[in-house]
Amino acid sequence: MSWRSAGLLISAAVLLAGCQSAAAASSSSSSTRRTNSTTTSTAPAGVGVQVYVTATTDGDTFRAVIDGRSQRIRILGINAPEVRHGSTPEQCGGEAARTALDRMIWHKTVTLTTGAGSDTVDQYGRPLRYVQLGHVDVGLAMIQAGRASEYHPRSAATESRAADYVAAQQVAMQHKRGQWATCTLAQEGKQ
Repeated sequence: MSWRSAGLLISAAVLLAGCQSAAAASSSSSSTRRTNSTTTSTAPAGVGVQVYVTATTDGDTFRAVIDGRSQRIRILGINAPEVRHGSTPEQCGGEAARTALDRMIWHKTVTLTTGAGSDTVDQYGRPLRYVQLGHVDVGLAMIQAGRASEYHPRSAATESRAADYVAAQQVAMQHKRGQWATCTLAQEGKQ
């Protein structure tokens, strides 16, 4: 086992352990305000930009300060169950996913990178970025903990991390981690 693999497994185990109390914490979680202002990074694909995380919106979206402005960032390569938005109900595992991401990156500096050949902005105007916390791939850790699933738009090229993400999801499903233990296909909605 490589040093990196061991680190990712430890990170996933810590994330999974922290998520066990997510249901209790979900009632006290606060949501973030939505704005229409977006500023995308001018960094080329693969070049990291460090940002400070100010809030988590759900299990695959967070707010960070970029170029002096707060904006929403969508984690590239994953899809987490939705939290409640207005009159739209929460999908099974939505609050647990938000809590897991919150515990991992809130009030921390992370590195954002684009994926070669991938869209850089989603349909809602949010920048799409891979997220690294030190040597930890945040998207991969969320999948390993069963708090998100692998996802890339059908129109986008298959990303270099896709095979790792798919393999991690299969393991999380086999071991019934996170949403794979608590949610049925009917409850998962878009999952």
